[in-house]
Amino acid sequence: STTAPTVIPTVIAYFRVTPTDDVPLGARLTLRWKYKGSSQARIVEQIGTRLRPDQRYWKVKAEGSLEITAPQEYNDRLLYILYVFDHNGEVIASSQVRVSLQCPYTWFFTPTPDACPDAQALAVEAVEQRFEGGRMIRLARGLWNKSPMIYVLYDKKHGAKMWAVFADEWHEGMPTSDPNMEPPPGKLQPLRGLGKLWREHERDVREPLGWAIAEPVTYRAQVQSRSIDGRYPTIYISTPGGHIYVLYPEEVRWEIR
Repeated sequence: STTAPTVIPTVIAYFRVTPTDDVPLGARLTLRWKYKGSSQARIVEQIGTRLRPDQRYWKVKAEGSLEITAPQEYNDRLLYILYVFDHNGEVIASSQVRVSLQCPYTWFFTPTPDACPDAQALAVEAVEQRFEGGRMIRLARGLWNKSPMIYVLYDKKHGAKMWAVFADEWHEGMPTSDPNMEPPPGKLQPLRGLGKLWREHERDVREPLGWAIAEPVTYRAQVQSRSIDGRYPTIYISTPGGHIYVLYPEEVRWEIR
């Protein structure tokens, strides 16, 4: 009679990464593993939730260890995954270890969010003006570019406290106001960059905001953000009074803390 070949079940005995907590950027990591039942396996470094062109991986034998360098750039989702394959290249077993990187940045306010900011806070000249239906904030430069930006915070637009951001396209030599637009008593026409945006965007800005109800306030703002895997940033801007504007992703909501 013919003896059937012995089939060894695929088992991952262990997969470990050390250290795993509060790891400095660029630190040395040691990966150790052992599996049986296959001759094909790979360890993959997954940074964030999207596939990266520089993603690292290592083909590994049934047992061994490997020393690598942790990423030089912070990400709050760093995984090392051991995949074991059959002879057709299908995954038949896997194990993963999450590594927590040390945040290299600090928040400019307290209490702090339970996450790492995208970068150190940006200190920038700012102008804030309050309106009947919200407020406008001009920053001398943006978080992601060096051009001046204007944030429009609506008290109520489409039934919610939404916000929007625009480039400030006003520059010296342009009209500072429109003499043909006379504000009602006790109200003001915004000037310079705020005024240009307000006048030229009737439906998106002027109608929901209405007239200005206070003189603009110039101050030095702190600005910081927190993104999810490089996308959907929440933006934090200090107010003239020491509070924080929190602008949530997708321009759907804002609040003052």
